Amino acid sequence: MRPHNAYNQHKQPSATRIDIIIALYRKALDRLERAARLLADQHPEAARAQLAEVRLIIASFSSGITAGMDDNGLNFVRLYEFALHRLDTGGSDDIAAVRKVLTPLLEGFEAAREQAAALELQGQISSLDHQREIQITA
Repeated sequence: MRPHNAYNQHKQPSATRIDIIIALYRKALDRLERAARLLADQHPEAARAQLAEVRLIIASFSSGITAGMDDNGLNFVRLYEFALHRLDTGGSDDIAAVRKVLTPLLEGFEAAREQAAALELQGQISSLDHQREIQITA
């Protein structure tokens, strides 16, 4: 047996895609809460650092949507763009608006968690540790 194959057989299973998505949404919402508290306590620089982390999470979600997206993907991109725009201002009202966007999305992913994890285990959704093949045509 080749060493790479033996290694792959003994790897611990990684978290499912849905679990990572949920964890990132929760982290973004937590950072929004921290930023709101920091703004209320007159610590704008520290709040901006928290909002920068939220921007990074949202930008990563947006970049993960494929170029040939359907209407659902387009709607997600629009929501992410709205959230990123509001984070650029970074006031209390903006933080509340981003929270209003992310919270129902998180709730939707949490509601679909079991089904999405089952689909990944069945191979209908590729797992994160699935080796990908990239083909580039020039």
